[in-house]
Amino acid sequence: MERKTTMFYDKFKKLCDENGVTCNKVALEIGLSNATPTTWKKRGLTPRYETLQKIAEYFHCLLYTSDAADEARSVD
Repeated sequence: MERKTTMFYDKFKKLCDENGVTCNKVALEIGLSNATPTTWKKRGLTPRYETLQKIAEYFHCLLYTSDAADEARSVD
């Protein structure tokens, strides 16, 4: 059975839509090219950690790494 994975771009786009802002506007405001989100979409890429931090700060949300998520799940 094929497992469907959600690309980073899909989550980013949803976050932008929920906040009434375009992907390109966010990219420009955090210091990236406005073409960067399209590259994420077309190539199925996930940004570097530093860029993820900027996105999290822009949207005032937390950024969890896989290590942090594993630790959160293992807490009794």
